Amino acid sequence: MSQREPIMGSMLTILWKLTFQNKLRIAPKYWYRFGMTNLITSLYAPLRIAERIRFGRKIKKVKITAAPVFIIGHWRTGTTLLHYLLSLDDGWAFATNKEVYLPFLMFTAQKLVDKMLDFALPERRPMDDVKLGKDLPGEEEFALAIRGVKSFLLQLYVPEEYSPL
Repeated sequence: MSQREPIMGSMLTILWKLTFQNKLRIAPKYWYRFGMTNLITSLYAPLRIAERIRFGRKIKKVKITAAPVFIIGHWRTGTTLLHYLLSLDDGWAFATNKEVYLPFLMFTAQKLVDKMLDFALPERRPMDDVKLGKDLPGEEEFALAIRGVKSFLLQLYVPEEYSPL
């Protein structure tokens, strides 16, 4: 949920599945990061269960009828600018930082999620000075990693397994 622990919004089952898929290979210098991610994820568990009970059936019934638009590009080529520009048009929907960092808590704990993200998100991204905010467009890559899909973000925990080289 922060620039240091990008998959803190995950579920313990997903974290441990990824851990066992990687044969428990977490480099010692990443043990703290992994431990903090597990601790915070554990604290979210009751809220995630409440959300699943309260909204699970409604979420499964949602039908997406319009074809999505994907913005594909290499880092630093303007994809974030395009994403932000498209988000200004009310005719487009987009995932917010709130939704990509904490996809399992989108309905149940809105006030808590808002406070956590106000605390955790820097005002601007360090790599390009783009404004960040909980209701601004978010990078879907975080939601994919949090859901357990192979992602380059997992390289922060198991660098040998997910190295791009």
